[in-house]
Amino acid sequence: MTSQCFNRTRTEILDALDDLKNMPILKFEKDQVLHRLLSEGRKNNLDVADLLIALSAQSCGCTEGITFDKKAAAFPSSVC
Repeated sequence: MTSQCFNRTRTEILDALDDLKNMPILKFEKDQVLHRLLSEGRKNNLDVADLLIALSAQSCGCTEGITFDKKAAAFPSSVC
């Protein structure tokens, strides 16, 4: 879904995020979440936005979530 919104492939989106992460002028609040997003995002084909939400919630100690998104609800426990 994310790739459809931006008219870019999943790989292009992940590569762009990686390029932004490596720019010294930018600082990310939760760099470890972005690092994990880039790593996990290349290993599977889960929606990038949903994966970011799940990883961000997990980094705050969330162990469960509620969603109406059937694909996001099926995320493997190793990711969420």
